[in-house]
Amino acid sequence: MAAVSIELSVSRNGISWSPGEPAASEGDTVQFSCADGPWMIAFKKENSPLGQSKLHGPRGPNGRKGSRVKVKVKKKTRFWYSVAVWDAQNGRVWLVDPPLDIVPSV
Repeated sequence: MAAVSIELSVSRNGISWSPGEPAASEGDTVQFSCADGPWMIAFKKENSPLGQSKLHGPRGPNGRKGSRVKVKVKKKTRFWYSVAVWDAQNGRVWLVDPPLDIVPSV
């Protein structure tokens, strides 16, 4: 079982995420964090691959603690979720819809 970290960041052009195409397998732990502001994630399908449809966290590395969740899905699927990050420096909320690929365990 691996730990997959997804780092969110804000720039003048919106939100980016790293790695660019995150992938996880059943039993892996997925962690989200954003150094630029508090964030919220909502999966677009009723059944999230993480067993939770919504996650949120504060700005910085402390946000990882509340976002550490295990992958519950076995089959290969691409899930889309919406991310919102509050950018206090510019006084706005940024939105984006990145993917999370679930791949079979090796």
